[in-house]
Amino acid sequence: MHPYSLDNQLRKCIYIVISCISISVPIYFDVLINFLGFEFISFTLTFGITFSILFFLVDKYLWKIFKFVNMIPNLEGKWNVIGKSSFKDEHGENYKFNMEIEIKQTLTSIEIFAETENSTSKSTMASIEMNHSKAIFRYTFENTPKNMSNDELQRHPGMIQLRINSNEDMSGDYFSGKHRLRYGELKLKKVNK
Repeated sequence: MHPYSLDNQLRKCIYIVISCISISVPIYFDVLINFLGFEFISFTLTFGITFSILFFLVDKYLWKIFKFVNMIPNLEGKWNVIGKSSFKDEHGENYKFNMEIEIKQTLTSIEIFAETENSTSKSTMASIEMNHSKAIFRYTFENTPKNMSNDELQRHPGMIQLRINSNEDMSGDYFSGKHRLRYGELKLKKVNK
């Protein structure tokens, strides 16, 4: 997984809240620590442990639960993709393809893995922009052909820009490789809601 960017200050606010809670929690433990005689447990250690536990919980789980606070789209899951490419098939029609995408997401990290009949691809960078009338999800990817794919298909980078219509529906465009000069449209539907 790799980091992804947001176009707001939400993460900074979350870090401040976690820090404030982590500062106040050790104060309540002072009485218990003194009573038990554990003087070697310092404020710094208690703060560090509290911050680490809270950050882990928020990063992995709580950001999905408190939607009213964060408003970050939860894209995690499997997606079915119907695509149309600028590449023409043997009948002169735009090539249509199906693909499956799996997205893993936390508050701070994301990974998008896609697989078609001929290749796999993995995200390298991503961003979610929420300050629009519809949220925009962009990511770059590195595509790797499978061993038995046709010779025309070579390893290449690309970029996808999707409009997040809902947490179960996205649509948008893609561009792949400066040598391939291929582009097209994508429609995504979430499989597991």
